[in-house]
Order: sequence, then C-alpha cells, then structure tokens
Amino acid sequence: MKSKIKTKALSWLLSLALMLSLVPGFSLTAFAAGTSVWTGEEQISWNTIEAPGSQYETPEDIFSGLQAGDTISVSAKLTDGCNDPRYVLTYKAGDEWAWTDLNINVSDDGTIITYTVESDQIASDIAERGLIFRGQGYTITNITVTKPHAHDFTYAADGATITATCSAEGCELEDSKATLTVKAPEDLTNDG
Repeated sequence: MKSKIKTKALSWLLSLALMLSLVPGFSLTAFAAGTSVWTGEEQISWNTIEAPGSQYETPEDIFSGLQAGDTISVSAKLTDGCNDPRYVLTYKAGDEWAWTDLNINVSDDGTIITYTVESDQIASDIAERGLIFRGQGYTITNITVTKPHAHDFTYAADGATITATCSAEGCELEDSKATLTVKAPEDLTNDG
C-alpha cells in the first residue's frame, strides 16, 4: 500500500513539474559538472610561531565569464594537526576595491568550500580582480566553477504517454527521460 502511495505522489510531482515547465519564463535548474579553473597547492595559515601567516590571491583571469548564479567550489585539505580550520573568502568590491567577505558554505569535513555568486556586480568584481583566501589550517588544491543548467524540454506524445526530454547539452536527465501517462477517469459523467 505504501508503495502505491509513493508512486502516486511521485506521479503528481512529476506532472506538476512538467506542467510548470510549460509556463513561459519558468525553467527548472540543475547544476552541470564544473570546470576546473585552477589547480595547485597554496597553504593558508594565520600568524603563528610556526608560520608567519599567509593569504592567497588568485590570478585575475581564472574567473573570466563568471556570472550571477555560478557556483565556485574550492577543494581543500586540512593541515596536519589542525583541529580548528578557519575559512575566509574575500573579494575586492566596488569602485573602492573594499575587501569584502563572501558568505561561503564549508562541508562538514572541511574539504569543500562553496560560494554561489549572488549578483552580476559581484561576478564582475571577482572576474576582474580575483579572490583572496585567508584563514588557517588548510591548503587549497583545486578551484572549480559550475554554471547552472537550465532545462530545455521538448515534449513528445505517444497515445496517453507524454515524454519530456531535455535537449540542453550536458543534462543529467539524458538517460532518464520524464514520462507522464494521462488516464481518463472511468466515470465520465459530470455530477456537479
């Protein structure tokens, strides 16, 4: 019985998603695989007796073409013996080039730092001026930019089944097409 309820719920959700995607201006967004823009090793540490403190400023040209909605992902490895890593990601904002911290997300294990670009102005500033990493206890090993993927659905009908296929390049739904089967009610009389 539970399986039938789950199947019905999934069918209704799929139907709703298909119908909403027909509305002009509405699109479903998924993230495609990212493009690596920098690979290397830069250790980040604040002032300590062992390390005099450091920051890393990315090359400016690695973020060309950055847009609002893109996600910047940073792979990091923790410094041996560090049990309290700190992550600060900054950019030079506006006409004053004021150092401004970004609202980042850090994975539970501290190895992935992500930031989704919030506006065209921030994207432009980062593309022109790069990013600055500060903090302690980690080494940057890779920076990736992921563009959002807007589905571009086409629809085909075969009898009572409608199949939605995304024709946008790199879509993860390529091997998993969405289908909806329309079934007329058994009693076609209108009682109201």
